[in-house]
Order: sequence, then structure tokens, then C-alpha cells
Amino acid sequence: MPKPQRSAGRQRWLTLVIATAGVLVVATALIVLTRPHAPAAPATQAAATLTPPATLTAVDLLSPHVGWVAGYTPASGQGQLLSSQDGGAHWHVDTLAGDQVLALAMSGPTQGMLLAETGCNAYVCKQLAILSTTTGSRWSVRWTHPLVPVVMQNLSALQGAVLVVRPTASWALVGGLLLTSTNGGVTWHLVHIGFGLTPTSLSVVGHTAVVAAVSPPQAAVSEVSVLISQDGGAVWHSLFHITPAGGLFPYSAGVSFATGQDGWLYYKNGTSWQAFLWHTQNGGRTWTAQAGAPGSGRTVSLAPVFVSPSLGWLPVSEGAAPFPGGLYVTTDGGAHWTGVGTSFQNPWSLQAVSLLASGTGWAVIDQSSGLSVLAQTTDGGHQWQDLLPALRPTAGVAFSSAASGIGIGAPIDSGAVLVTQNGGRSWRQVASLPADLTALSVSGGQVMVSGQDAALANQLVLYAGSGSPLHFRLRYQMPVPYTDLPAATPLLHFSSASQGVWKVFGFPRAVVLATTDGGTSWQPLASYARAPGTWDALEYLSANQAVLATQLSASAVNAAGTDFPVSLSASVSAGASWQVINQLALPGWMQAMDFLSPSQGWLLVESAPLSAHPSEWLYATKDGGLTWQSHRLSLPPALVPLSPLGGSELLSLDFATAKAGWIVSAGALLRTTDGGQTWQVVP
Repeated sequence: MPKPQRSAGRQRWLTLVIATAGVLVVATALIVLTRPHAPAAPATQAAATLTPPATLTAVDLLSPHVGWVAGYTPASGQGQLLSSQDGGAHWHVDTLAGDQVLALAMSGPTQGMLLAETGCNAYVCKQLAILSTTTGSRWSVRWTHPLVPVVMQNLSALQGAVLVVRPTASWALVGGLLLTSTNGGVTWHLVHIGFGLTPTSLSVVGHTAVVAAVSPPQAAVSEVSVLISQDGGAVWHSLFHITPAGGLFPYSAGVSFATGQDGWLYYKNGTSWQAFLWHTQNGGRTWTAQAGAPGSGRTVSLAPVFVSPSLGWLPVSEGAAPFPGGLYVTTDGGAHWTGVGTSFQNPWSLQAVSLLASGTGWAVIDQSSGLSVLAQTTDGGHQWQDLLPALRPTAGVAFSSAASGIGIGAPIDSGAVLVTQNGGRSWRQVASLPADLTALSVSGGQVMVSGQDAALANQLVLYAGSGSPLHFRLRYQMPVPYTDLPAATPLLHFSSASQGVWKVFGFPRAVVLATTDGGTSWQPLASYARAPGTWDALEYLSANQAVLATQLSASAVNAAGTDFPVSLSASVSAGASWQVINQLALPGWMQAMDFLSPSQGWLLVESAPLSAHPSEWLYATKDGGLTWQSHRLSLPPALVPLSPLGGSELLSLDFATAKAGWIVSAGALLRTTDGGQTWQVVP
């Protein structure tokens, strides 16, 4: 690492492993490749208007203001390299045709090196390469090595790639290959550590290189070792080794030295999935086991990152089941850890991190939707904010006008409450509640939000917010009986400050509660049975008027897959009784419903969902659902089909006026100003 605080990693479940046959290729001639810029991208873009790569893979933070992040678009395999000189407010974008970056080692605004898979398309990459630049757009290939595509045998052959560039001693580690350079990265050669071990993690302090290494899976005895070299990799000495009881999880050992004396070894037992942390304060001569090592369980841990004898991180990516990952932070040298993003309600899956000794750091967090988020901390990892994509709601919106709105959820904070005054083009976070928020309602000056408790998944909570700035208080909480499931199509509607309805359960019966005292107490209002395989959208327009759309089960779809029945009903008795007003044969699945008045409403539909080419359609009615007009939405191909919100069966659709409306999906926030004829991605 060019600075001891940097680390980057990338988890892949179907990956490319390094060819073991053949000769290592060392580039001795200068091969200059010009990477074309994105044709329409300005030199610098504001974060609010930038669409970053869907998958982010590596970060490198040079200072609190200067940093780099790399990523690629899975559909094309095309890579991008983004740099910021103002802490993430604005970005310069360069296109890396066919390159997927694994690690970065940048030394200035336009100078540095990267380790990447190159020659990539949507399905496969051809080789590994180390490239350098002095301009930020023209890259010189310094080293290459072939790749062969295979289904994963070990956890990940390319996990935890590290690139360290120094004028006299540079290092690279990728897929068990350890490389060194003595001329600033112009040429590279392979280093053998011996001992029959494979290096899995690299830490560099000054002229000293330390690796964590494990025995190969076919070895008779599993071993974790810490090796050190002080002569550029010519000779290696063993500092520490351990034979874990019950076997070793492949590629699970990581090492980090913050100084020449203070270092840590982290690994997992492959049988019990228990994590272990060892600490040295004398350069590796003696090691002490530290109790309470974080990250145990069926998750995937990257190497620890320590930037001082006290401050360190352990990034964990999501594992099987899936078990939540998260970032674990210590401020006392590993004696105690606190987790961020470790709950099942708001799990983080860490893929790459870069931490400065000052406590400023960047992290790449993968979402369940498949998109990546770049987040920043300035306090060592306790508090975080989104950098890329721009901050936006992820669970729902409620607009009182074409400009003013409230949103809930954020890419890295499912308890976030956001506000906008410009129709959603930019958002500001005003609260972070200890809940996985799923529904909201705005009535007058009061904002009501509900969801599942962050600590207790079987408990629903309701918060009330008022004042300027908004201040929230817990208004109500209720347990979820084991016989019921929380509503996967949530509803919260307050027609006044005191009167409201709340859909709390969704299966086997949908249950709606009512309050007349602002949510302090609730009584049963309505319920209806839900057959397995069906879902519904319920909306209350007033205390008594309600609309219910029920998508029938897949067994009701016709053989051609072209008619997907939906039953539309209305109630004027607060849901006590329902009258069917239409039976619709839609061309696909209902995704969302919104009624602005008893007569005017909209349905969002994914057409041809069982085909290879689904599309998005908007249905509109002006006579209470008796007749409908539809048109196909023109959306970016990467967004089709629109993904349901996390934990929900539907998306969020909200019209504030007959012209102004918004769609919240797992992948984007969309806005219309012409009644749904055209849509734009915002921010």
C-alpha cells in the first residue's frame, strides 16, 4: 500500500481465476493505449447530475478532498474511472474500454496506476493487467497475465487485490500472485514466498512487506501464516503461524500493519465460521489473541485496515442466506468493535474501502438491487453519507406540491427521512430513525412514517415528525404475531393530524388499523383475505373512501402469458365492504397504484414479465377505474424492468397533481411533469 491506510477488495461469486499453466508475462516495452472518454460527459460533473457505474469495485482516497473510484457497467463490461478534487461534490469521468479495475494506487489528480481485468465484455475478461497514467486518460500497460474463465472453486481468486506503488519498491497482489517492482512500476516480476503457502493479503510499511498466507485447499494440514520480507521479496521469514482446528476457510486470512510494530491478523475457521483476531505490538515477535473478533458467521471478510495503533476497520460483505455484512470499527486497537450496517433490516455488503489516518474514509457498499453506493465518513466510520449516486429516497415519497416532498429510506440508511424543495432534483437528509421505513404520510405540518424496528424485526413502529427542522418521536409500537407477516405492500394514510389508517399485516389476511388520536392508539378497521401467490395495492383517499387492486395468482395467467388478471374494488365504508368496479386483463404484473381523487388514478405495469424483453407501461383512468388509457414508458434500458422496493412486492407511485408524479424503484427515482407521458431520472 502506498499509504498504510489503503485497502481495496472485490467479492465475486462467478469469477475468473488465474491460469496456472504458461509463463508469466512481464511487460518490458511501453505499450500505450488510449482510453476514449465518455462522448457526452463534460470535463467535470456535479454529483447530483452524474450517473455512476452500476458496479463500483475500487477506491483510493489521497486526502479528505482528493479521491478516486472505479467501476463498470455489467451489461457492457465497460469500465469507468472517476476522480474528485472537492470531496465528492464534483467528478471527472474517464472511460476505460473493457477494463474492470480491482485496485487503485493514485499519486495525484492525473497520475497513478491500476490493477484490472482487461479485455472484458458482458460475460468474460481476457487477462490481468497493471496500467499506469500521467494524464488520467492515456494508460500504459506495464504487466499482463492471462485469465481462464471457470466456475468458482474457491471463494474468490481475485478477492482483496492490492496495489502499492513507491519510487523504489512497489507491490501488487491478486489471485495468489505476488508481484514487485523496483522502478516505480515500470516493470514487474513474480515473487515466490515459499513454505508451500499462497498469499492472500498484503500490507506494506516503509520497505517492509508483510503477507498473510494460507495452505492450498488440497494440503493435508491447513495453516495460516504471517510472513515478512525486508529486501523486496527475495527472502521471507515466518513471523507467526497457526493451524486452525477443524480446517480453514479458503482465502479468509488478512493482515494489516499500521506501523512497523503494530499489526493484526484476522482469519476464520472453515468449520465453525468463527472469526479470530491476533495482535502484535513488537513487529511480529509475539502475538496475542484478542477476544470478540467481529464478523463471525457465513459472511465474507476483507482484510482488516488499520491506520494507527488504535483506529481500524474490518469490511465484511454479505454472505450466504444472506447473512448481513457491514463495517466494524475499532478505536482501541481491536479490543472493542462497533458495527455499522450489520442489521438484517439494513445490511451492508462492503466491497472496497480506503481510510485515512485523519478518520476520513470512503467505502463501496453493494445493495441488494445490484447497484453500488460510494459512501463517505469523516469521523472514522461511525457516521456516513452518500457520495455516489446522489442522495435519493429508496422506500417511498409523498409530495405536497410539484416542488415540495418528503422521502424515506436512503441507499445506506433505511431509516433516513429526506426533504426536497425542487421536485426531487436534490435531497437533504433531516433524520435517521432506528427503523426500516416502508411507508409515510404527510398531513398539514405533520409527517408520519412507519416500518420495522431496526433491532427487533418482529416489531412495527410509528414515528411522528413536526416542526422546522423536523423532529421525530416514537408514537406507537406493536409486535407482529408469529401467525402474521408484516404488510409487503405497506400503507399509511393520515387525512388529518388526528385521523389515520395503517395497513400492518399482509398475510394470511391484510389488516388495516385506524386511529382518531394521532396514532397514540389504534383499533381494527378492515381486513380481507389474501390467497397465496397474490398481492394487492391499497389506497385510502379519505377516512371512508378506499381503492383496492388485487393481482391474482400466477395460476390465473392465461397460457399465452398475455393476460394477467387484476380485480379493482372500491369502498365508501372505510373498507368494511367492497364493490368490484372492474376486472382488468393486464399484459403483465401490477407494480404500483396511486389515486389522486376518486376519479383519477394510475397503475404501473410490467408488461411481458415472463419474456426476455419486458417493458414498462402506465395505465391512467379519469372515471374511477371504469376505463383506462395506457402507453409505454421510454426508460433507460438498464432500469427495465423497474425493481420492487426492498422488502416490498411493489414500487412506490405518487402523484401530487395531475401532471407531477414520481416513481420510486430499487434502482432509481423517476419524475414526470406531464401526467406520466415522459419520465426523467432524478436526481
